[in-house]
Amino acid sequence: VRRPFSEELVASAIALLAEPVTRAEARAALRTVAARVTGQLCDALLDRGRPDEVRRAVATVLGACATERSASGLLQALDDPEARVREAAALALSRITERAPTVAVPRDVILSAVARELERGLPALEQVFTLLSIVSDRAALAIAYRTVSGPDGAMRGTAIEYLDNVVPEPVRGPLLAVLGEQRRPALARRPSAEVAAELRDRGDDGPVSFRGHPDEA
Repeated sequence: VRRPFSEELVASAIALLAEPVTRAEARAALRTVAARVTGQLCDALLDRGRPDEVRRAVATVLGACATERSASGLLQALDDPEARVREAAALALSRITERAPTVAVPRDVILSAVARELERGLPALEQVFTLLSIVSDRAALAIAYRTVSGPDGAMRGTAIEYLDNVVPEPVRGPLLAVLGEQRRPALARRPSAEVAAELRDRGDDGPVSFRGHPDEA
């Protein structure tokens, strides 16, 4: 019979996240006590002296713990200098808010993170859309993301119209600029619900996500 994972072993398990051969088991063990050691996990996530692989794996563990304390640590990681740590934190937050919509995630903090990503020389659209999914309709955004990244020109127009309607200020203009589009005049806009319905009707049935799991590789 396997013994329950002891909280005294948390520090050792976090260290084992650095090795590919022990990462999956260490991550699974940490999930069993994440709600009780959230502070320790957040400290590890935000410790820039630790390997990025460790911090990314810790973000995944926190993403399985749908609490405001976990979300608070992940929100701080959205300003990390390492792109892959920011990506893991955004994906974990998206999963938390999908499972537990009552967990408070300040909209202004998310939009500030989106703005920072758009200001980077070559922003990762996956990261931008993952962040937006935390404060917007994630299903419609997933279709819009796949559409603007694909070859269907007619559908792309609908996706851009949707984004122009629903992406909040002040990140709407910069996002459209990155996509090579301009904002439409207010008088030319259809109701957001109408555009979203068209997007869903004409879109595919792919998964509601923008990237794979950050720690599965």
